[in-house]
Amino acid sequence: MNIKHHSFLFLAAITGLIYLAGCTTAKQSGSKKDTILTGRILGAKDPTFQFTYDLYALLEATKKDVVDIDSNGYFKITMDLNSPLKGNINLGREIIRGLGHNKIINIYLEPGDSVFISANVDFLLDTNIIEKTLAFSGKGAVNSQFVNDHDFAFNSYPQLRQNNYIFIHDLGPNAYKKNVDSIRNEEIRYIDKYDDTAHLSPTLKKIVIAEAENLASARKINYPSGNKSFNQGKAPVLPSDYWDFMDEIKTASNLEDAGVPYLRFTHFYLTNKYKLAQQNGFTGDYLSFLDMQLGKRAKYVYMAYSLRQDFKPEIFEQFGKGSPYKDIKKIVQERYGYLANMLPGKPAVQVSFENIKDEKIKSAEYFAGKYVYVDFWATWCKPCIAEIPDLVKLEEEYKGKNIEFISVSFDDDRAAWVDYLNTEKLIGTQFWMDPKNKSLYKKQFNINVIPRFILLDTEGKIISADAPRPSSGKQIRTLLDNTIKGG
Repeated sequence: MNIKHHSFLFLAAITGLIYLAGCTTAKQSGSKKDTILTGRILGAKDPTFQFTYDLYALLEATKKDVVDIDSNGYFKITMDLNSPLKGNINLGREIIRGLGHNKIINIYLEPGDSVFISANVDFLLDTNIIEKTLAFSGKGAVNSQFVNDHDFAFNSYPQLRQNNYIFIHDLGPNAYKKNVDSIRNEEIRYIDKYDDTAHLSPTLKKIVIAEAENLASARKINYPSGNKSFNQGKAPVLPSDYWDFMDEIKTASNLEDAGVPYLRFTHFYLTNKYKLAQQNGFTGDYLSFLDMQLGKRAKYVYMAYSLRQDFKPEIFEQFGKGSPYKDIKKIVQERYGYLANMLPGKPAVQVSFENIKDEKIKSAEYFAGKYVYVDFWATWCKPCIAEIPDLVKLEEEYKGKNIEFISVSFDDDRAAWVDYLNTEKLIGTQFWMDPKNKSLYKKQFNINVIPRFILLDTEGKIISADAPRPSSGKQIRTLLDNTIKGG
């Protein structure tokens, strides 16, 4: 898909771009159609906005583009689409009376649509100004109007606070599941009722219903850890049938045009279901587990998606010689071929560290002759901080063995890192990297999210480019024990 954007002055001729409101059913014919998104946004504080969107086509990643707004508030985006697009226009965030408000306008387009947006985003006038002024016209406008009306109806700040904190904190397991299902059912009724009068795109309706169902499932999966976190670390007592709902979740048989949000949920669901299966005695590997969960082509689509955010050597190797789907294999080779540098046995890139005394240490010299477990973290990363007690415990257990535990800060601000070490009195081997050296590690190990852990051998070669966390308990200890024993 090609995308072009520019600011321009609208004349009366702009009406020529706008058609009567209607909806279409997108078909994956392969042919591209000119698709136009234009509009006038009043009250914008910046001359640009970020347009973030997902294309519902085979293994398309989430895309971001910066779009210009002219001095009169007008913008135009032209695209050649052959699949639906769902995303949002982000015009920043504003603090009003102590509360943060995001200036978001949601978008849904299908090939050939031509939609015009008008809105005011000046929250100083009214924090609900977008909802009160937002309007769409043109071919396909009803679908974009719906995704915003739906958002206004179910994602207000009070609702989000209730759903993502109060209910998790206050409700027991069964009451919480019942509550989540009630919210999901209410949302689906809203979608059906809206469709009765507005006649939404069937593709869009399918997408948003799947999103409602997946969100309910994700909330139930997250409940035990969330409740524990919100109740001072006291874990809830789960009934014996709590996890039964996991077997009721149905994964789409066709993942080719499901879109990144659906694939993201699928990965979250399957990895958690695999952990439960292991706890219940399943001894097979992840690939054999996937054989039980997905059809063959769907399995390969899912595996290709999973590589970028959750690299596993055994999955990467499924796209080598003999891989059954040439189109998926080609995408993996083109987009993720660089991940071959994360395979076991590949040498870790050589970098230079800095310690708290501002001394330079070369990784090749420091790592030589010992196994090394590396923790990538940052002072601003709460999940990273949460791993520290388990990391300290792990290091204590393996004291005297031929393994080094080091923590490498991803903080941009070296002074903030030094202050944190001194304030929190962190022990162990602590290093910081300048932007140039940090980029080398980020590139080789595809580090998009921290915390992240890697395990290297005595020659500085990769054993695991995505090692288990210290908090994984038996999993990390088994890896370390087998590594040291094998060496």
